[in-house]
Amino acid sequence: MKSRAKETMHSTAKDAATVAKEANAKTLLIGHYSSRYNSTNDHINEAKTVFENVFAVEDGFTFSV
Repeated sequence: MKSRAKETMHSTAKDAATVAKEANAKTLLIGHYSSRYNSTNDHINEAKTVFENVFAVEDGFTFSV
């Protein structure tokens, strides 16, 4: 769906993971999913090919910094 992401000016999970890796981030929180997805598992798996510490967030998710 990379072409669709580019078309709509969004990032793929892999794009986000690449940025997190390059920034030496400790954790990547991904969100803002299309309604065409029933699960966030594919997003997590895609991101983890580049960056291991990934969480898919949903409304109400809290994270302490």
